[in-house]
Amino acid sequence: MGKWTRRGVLSAGVLGGTGLIIGIAVRPGNPTETAGHLVAGEGENLLHIYLKIDSENRATAILPHSEMGQGAQTALTQMLAEEMDADWDLMRFEEAPANAEYANMALGRGYL
Repeated sequence: MGKWTRRGVLSAGVLGGTGLIIGIAVRPGNPTETAGHLVAGEGENLLHIYLKIDSENRATAILPHSEMGQGAQTALTQMLAEEMDADWDLMRFEEAPANAEYANMALGRGYL
């Protein structure tokens, strides 16, 4: 095996990193369609697997991470409200159901 050059190391790192990112980021199927029946009720529209809006214009963040006292669910809901320019009084959050669509697949298995 020959000597590694700086350009060769950088090229291998970029190609390897890109392959990992694409491999992790791409999941087959449409999770919004499969998870829609789990969280969307009467008069609610599931815009994304993590966001639904009801007929009274209330937005609900569906969060798969449990709250352990750090304020993570409130913080994620606040970030969503900020990005949507939504009224904070119309924002809510709920925990996601235990389903594979909400699992953290980056860990290799669903619910680690």
